[in-house]
Amino acid sequence: MKNRYMVFILLFTLIIFSGQLYSQILATNNLPELRKYEVMVVRGSTIPGLLGSPINELYLYSFHDGTGWEPIPFQIDEYDSTYFDPADGLFDENDEIAFLVQDMGDRVSLGNWIMNEDSQLRNRYEIEAVEPSDESKKAWCYIFRSATLTERDKSPVKYVEYDAVNQKINGKYYTVEYEDGWFPVNQKVALENGGTNVDFYDRTKLRVILVPVVFPWVFLEDSLVLTDMKVTQNPVVRIRRELKLDLILKGTVFQDNIPFNTFYNPYSTRFSGKLTVEEAWKVKSIRMSYDFNENAIGMKFYSGDSAGIRNNNFVVDGNKDAVDDSLTRNIPNWTMITGNPGSMLTFNSIDYESDPFYISSYEQSLYYWDDITGKLPVLNDYDTGDLKSYGDHGMIFKEIAAEDYSLVGAFTYKTTSYLMGANQSVATAQQMFNNFLVNLWYNPHLQTYEIGVGEHSHSQIPSEFTLKPNYPNPFNPSTTLSFDMPTDEAVQLDIFDVNGRHVKTIVDRHLKAGSYSYHWDATDDSGNPMSTGLYICSIKAGNHVASQKLLLVK
Repeated sequence: MKNRYMVFILLFTLIIFSGQLYSQILATNNLPELRKYEVMVVRGSTIPGLLGSPINELYLYSFHDGTGWEPIPFQIDEYDSTYFDPADGLFDENDEIAFLVQDMGDRVSLGNWIMNEDSQLRNRYEIEAVEPSDESKKAWCYIFRSATLTERDKSPVKYVEYDAVNQKINGKYYTVEYEDGWFPVNQKVALENGGTNVDFYDRTKLRVILVPVVFPWVFLEDSLVLTDMKVTQNPVVRIRRELKLDLILKGTVFQDNIPFNTFYNPYSTRFSGKLTVEEAWKVKSIRMSYDFNENAIGMKFYSGDSAGIRNNNFVVDGNKDAVDDSLTRNIPNWTMITGNPGSMLTFNSIDYESDPFYISSYEQSLYYWDDITGKLPVLNDYDTGDLKSYGDHGMIFKEIAAEDYSLVGAFTYKTTSYLMGANQSVATAQQMFNNFLVNLWYNPHLQTYEIGVGEHSHSQIPSEFTLKPNYPNPFNPSTTLSFDMPTDEAVQLDIFDVNGRHVKTIVDRHLKAGSYSYHWDATDDSGNPMSTGLYICSIKAGNHVASQKLLLVK
């Protein structure tokens, strides 16, 4: 009987302890699983309260029921007016914070803060991600500023690294190798990502068929010569490679400084490039495609768009298949090769603009060629290397009037390829594509550390309303504002300058009876620092009104 009694007491104690430990968790759900492969990018202009902060003082954390606060991998890319401008070490409105959605966690109350006193003297930002198709699905993470935290307080995980010597992206979940600096020739899905770490990729192909007066010419991916490249330094979550290429054929530069850019995220690569075709070239067709090697034999090909699946379960085996090559012009589409080595799911979006508009008439279609006989699918549609194609697929543009060869204008390619684990389902591909068409929403919320959050026991409830003197006063850079409330009230706590102009709202919500403390870091509602001078703290709680003077000395 005594043992049963002790077990009861122990269980009761654990329940009470758990309730106290996690009583400050407000919400949690499965958005990180739904969008696990995606990178969230938060722009500095959306979190003005942190502008001007030293970047080395910013830290990103998430909270998980059961494990508590955890630093998550993130990076801050410093941009000025353009990418790769010299970094100044300060967080600016054009800078971007990048992290994985899968690393986000639960929502917590203002009293649930990391155990770092300096961060508690400053504001934090709560970043709330919301699924547009189902707004009940959300996830959260928190950006803290502290001068006393160090690199040891950041996550040690690096999702991507750049090997400049071997022209290789080494990711936690995949590897991509390059030839001539710009087009991929090898791809592997890592064991940790559900692949076999075996290369199943031949190369990315570009084919531009020209028909001048004498005989056909062709631009290949090898015709684009790398002339300049800039790469993100010290990446954690993503790498950006900004390329400049010259288009050269038979020793002649047809076009120079063609911009090509690629982001390498933890699970995906995002490519964009623009090729401008001139009327004098007499272009017959343009194709960009992704060819696989013999390790892809037995993998399967699928494709679709926003209307649903178009091609289902074609086996990659080097034998020709009659696929549905119809595409809707200017509408994004998706393709996937999946099997034991891993999966490559690609979202394609190509914009074609002609000037003047009436010059160009063309057709756009899916390209798919699975053939090892050495025969080419279309006359003059040149191939390279061994003339073998395994599941070679992509998009192709062709002129309609054969005598005109009238593809003229700018082709802007935008593709995103996810490298994932083995044998992905067609339903997963379609769901990820639907997610791709609708970006996650995110809502930043400026928050101030709240001491004494929650309902107190009867003995702890103050007997009267009191606005206590702030401490310190005078102050620099922050001061603590404290007050007592004997009853539950709607509270408005604001800062004004001596001329009565509103500076900042500290609290504007309903609070339970209790004692509260908030920090003011001498900034206004937009995060701008205030100058030396006298300020007024004003509080209204139900029928109670009080104010006091605050002296900021810099």
